[in-house]
Amino acid sequence: MIRYSLLLFVSVFAISCGSTKKILVDGNTQLQYDLILANESLRLQINVVATNPRSFQYIVESQNITGSISMTSEAEDEATELYHNFAGEDKKLIKSTSIWLSDAVFNQLSKGLPTTISYRQGFVKNELEYKVVEKQKILYNVNGKPKSLDVLYIEDMHKKGFKIWVLNNVENPLILRLNFGWQLILKDIINDAA
Repeated sequence: MIRYSLLLFVSVFAISCGSTKKILVDGNTQLQYDLILANESLRLQINVVATNPRSFQYIVESQNITGSISMTSEAEDEATELYHNFAGEDKKLIKSTSIWLSDAVFNQLSKGLPTTISYRQGFVKNELEYKVVEKQKILYNVNGKPKSLDVLYIEDMHKKGFKIWVLNNVENPLILRLNFGWQLILKDIINDAA
């Protein structure tokens, strides 16, 4: 009887907590974002090509802009700069990352430590300190179905209103949303293995 009760408890606990399966982002993954610039919403489609090091092709759908971005393993390890210029060129990132945080930035933030993150706007380099404000669970569409994901919600410490939501996964610190005066908002993750 005790064994049956324990089994029932474990089963109910697993159902109530939801799936613990991690989101797989590999060469079969498509990420669909809304890119909001000056009150104009554009659909940005990211087709992941490789994950070690990361590279992807992108399409800004209504503008017919295509390009690709690849990151070096050094950038993935240590970069503190974010690059989100989807202007239709092929770019290899050596000192910055795109769509993902670097391992160093993610590790600092997940330990509760303030971390410098920068991005360029034209010739100006914006550099601010950020910190995790809270850990959240947010529903995202994964293969057309809502799935609860563990998220780190990050804000700049200078109260400029810059915010980042990143997947709380050391192996896959995917940016789910950001607001830097313009917005990038993940709408769908499509991967048959997810």
